[in-house]
Amino acid sequence: MGEIKSTLDLVLEKTKHLRPDEGELRRLRLEEAKSKARGLTRKYLDGQVPFHRFREELSGLGDAGIREGVDRVLETVGPDSMPPDLLDDLLSWTNAAEEIHEIRRLFDQYGEDRIAAKEHFGGRILRSLQAERISGTAVIPNVDADPEYELRLEELHQRLSDRLRASKEALRKSLLLARS
Repeated sequence: MGEIKSTLDLVLEKTKHLRPDEGELRRLRLEEAKSKARGLTRKYLDGQVPFHRFREELSGLGDAGIREGVDRVLETVGPDSMPPDLLDDLLSWTNAAEEIHEIRRLFDQYGEDRIAAKEHFGGRILRSLQAERISGTAVIPNVDADPEYELRLEELHQRLSDRLRASKEALRKSLLLARS
């Protein structure tokens, strides 16, 4: 009596002579390098891997891995979610002081614009309350509940994103040139 084979066994038996061609192998290696770079980048951004080790391991993943890692790191460059030492770490990788200085300047300007907007809308709320004879030291305007303030913050964030795009691209180019 013959042995009973699973569908998987039958498929493997019929395809064991098939081997991926060079193009397929190259594509698989590329995807593997990108996947490793994504995982390594996540570990760095989560604080599980110090920057020097991140950089060393990323360098071992070839051009595609380096590009993927650099792109993933630069995606986090923003005023809200960026690891605190990221720009200093990137500066240690490349001589992109001008690009990093510009990014910091954009963040500083964004912070100043947010403070000015909060003061402006807070003052406006206080004046409207005073017009209704509501005043005193316990009166604190809830600026965050003002829809116009929220719109202004969205405008500021969009303006920062637009300006930041060019600076991040210049930094990306510097990092890719200094990958060794």
